[in-house]
Amino acid sequence: MPASLARWPLTACLWANGVYTMSQTFTGAQVSTYVVIVIKNAIDLYLKTGMKANRAYTPTNMLRTAGYYTGKQYKRGQLKQARDDLAALLQVSAITQ
Repeated sequence: MPASLARWPLTACLWANGVYTMSQTFTGAQVSTYVVIVIKNAIDLYLKTGMKANRAYTPTNMLRTAGYYTGKQYKRGQLKQARDDLAALLQVSAITQ
């Protein structure tokens, strides 16, 4: 690694074309949009296969996170409703951007 990049953690650097470059940082609405996409896809995975995306993605935690972004409170068994609400939220945010 070049000495100029030695102070940066490797997770903050990208290896592209034989050169280390700094990665782009996203903030604000971009982070929220990413989280909504990830949670929606994790719910899809769970509904289709019964698999959790990782250990922390329990149905309760996914519903809690979906509720945080949609402003609704979901009960156990409302994963389909949460997924549909997140999909609608993504369509609205894509139109307004």
